[in-house]
Amino acid sequence: MLERLGYPNCRHDMLPSSEPVRLLHRYLIDPEVFERGRLIVEVQATEEETQALMSIQEWLRETLSACAISIESNPSSNLLIADMDDIRSHPSLVLQPLPGGTAPAGTSLAVSISSDDPLTFATSLADEYAYLHAALMRAGVSSPEAMEWLDRVRQAGWDSRFTTCTTADLTRG
Repeated sequence: MLERLGYPNCRHDMLPSSEPVRLLHRYLIDPEVFERGRLIVEVQATEEETQALMSIQEWLRETLSACAISIESNPSSNLLIADMDDIRSHPSLVLQPLPGGTAPAGTSLAVSISSDDPLTFATSLADEYAYLHAALMRAGVSSPEAMEWLDRVRQAGWDSRFTTCTTADLTRG
């Protein structure tokens, strides 16, 4: 769409009359609109909304688990994009519980570790595993338990790859 609009050199008076297109253009070129778009707006959730969200999350975890769907995780990328304070708060450590831990609503999901875009995030798969190992150690997990967790997610990634007979057959439709 940006290319079609001739961004960044397009003129505002030459844009289609569509309000969403005009808003996108203003967001990209107008510093005041850009800054307003970055403002954090606090939204108070009611107890009913919180309970509804928790029920939806529980249903989704159960559905993903029943379908044997693996959740791909890119810790470095997620850390930056999701603006997490620390890799120890990464959702993969909740979805695939740590040794001795329990998953939300008792539903553990298969989690795999990937490296996302190595050039953009200056990381590799080995780095991602090292970061997670260090995070687990900082969280008080013993080295053998950390290695057990990492091996579990490594195996989940291996089992859910697209080159196995099962997944290859499914992709043929």
